[in-house]
Amino acid sequence: MDEAVKNVIYPEEIDFHVKSIRTFRISSIGRSSWLDNHEILMKVHQQTILEAKESREEILKDSLILEGKIKVFVHNAYAILIWRNKILPELLKEGLQAPSTIVLYTIFFHEATLIGLLETLLFHPDACEALEETSLDLIDYSVQGIIRLIAIGQEGQEESTDEEEDREIEKHEKNLQFRIGLRCLSILSFLVDNLDRISLSAVGRLVEIHDTPCLLSEILHLRPWMRSGKQSLEKFINDEWIPVAGDEISRVTKPEAHAWFCLREILLNPRLFNSYEVNNFRQREISKCQGLLNETLLDQLPPLADLKHFLVTLAVSKDVGNQKEKKLLLEELPQIKDKLLAEISEEGLEKIVREQVEAIASTDFKEIAGKLSKAFNLDAMEDLGQESPAKASTCKQCGIPATKKCSRCLSVNYCSKECQVKNWKTHKINCKK
Repeated sequence: MDEAVKNVIYPEEIDFHVKSIRTFRISSIGRSSWLDNHEILMKVHQQTILEAKESREEILKDSLILEGKIKVFVHNAYAILIWRNKILPELLKEGLQAPSTIVLYTIFFHEATLIGLLETLLFHPDACEALEETSLDLIDYSVQGIIRLIAIGQEGQEESTDEEEDREIEKHEKNLQFRIGLRCLSILSFLVDNLDRISLSAVGRLVEIHDTPCLLSEILHLRPWMRSGKQSLEKFINDEWIPVAGDEISRVTKPEAHAWFCLREILLNPRLFNSYEVNNFRQREISKCQGLLNETLLDQLPPLADLKHFLVTLAVSKDVGNQKEKKLLLEELPQIKDKLLAEISEEGLEKIVREQVEAIASTDFKEIAGKLSKAFNLDAMEDLGQESPAKASTCKQCGIPATKKCSRCLSVNYCSKECQVKNWKTHKINCKK
């Protein structure tokens, strides 16, 4: 394959793409300038994947760090988190029509792209160091993502058959939040591994503000990366559910490994554990993880042997319930969430919702579909064994992004019932009951 196919962004275009990435106010999400930036972000994400998987010089990664864009990614991810909690419920009350929901799907996908990009970049210690004070915001975001993952895991991953538009939006958001939650496990593991490179207040954030060890214990017992399929067990591998049997059932997935190593580092790192108050409840919750550390798991992840020894000791220890000594220090606090909430308060929630409804109503949805399709280098992604979301999730009839599937064959996407009816004469020939 020649160089033109291998690159989504040519070397001479890197500077333009990197400098085009900027922070956005919540009121700008979904607007034309934001959508243009979304197209750039998708290309940047694909290029970082190419550089990482082909083990070549990561020019784009270095440029993103040098220009301080890691902080921008954290800010924009948190902005969409606030948008989902504050603005989205109000937009849904307006009864958006089917084509308008394309903008909402794009916003959901933008958040997933940001977190996927951070997961790829933060594998490198210098990227973790570039976070500086925003590492605290990213810890908060990751913890919320894992909590949401636990909630989704408890609800189950069954496919919904509800055809109402609001339910389709909710299902699409839930699907992407599941993927984001798994990536948050990786991100949190990278941050804990590079504790000496991020904010000094990260220790308190991880074990005093958030009970990260108990949270990880819960996720390891819930195992959201595994589910019961129609015919066999399925595991979430490489962003898709794959049927597994035999030895594959016990094979460790990447999110599971990150969760275990993150728990190990927190409990065995004196700097972290010495700040963690182990009461009776925490002792019980954390100690029960020893039952999961069987020989099959330890054969795949040998470093967990010392974690099992620690958990066995913790389970029988009587020296619990004592408060850890707290040192009087000036601590940094996360800034992004408060700043974004202040923006909403300043501009007014009702005004933001009204303007976004008007902006969405005036959007050229076919133009958006065209931008999304052009943003993916299909040859490059297929070379890496990945299928483009733009290719996989477009309406068979009109070509715009779609999440609904034919209920019979579950292999063809439609944006609405009307498009499905129009396409039925053609599709029914190949449709399998």
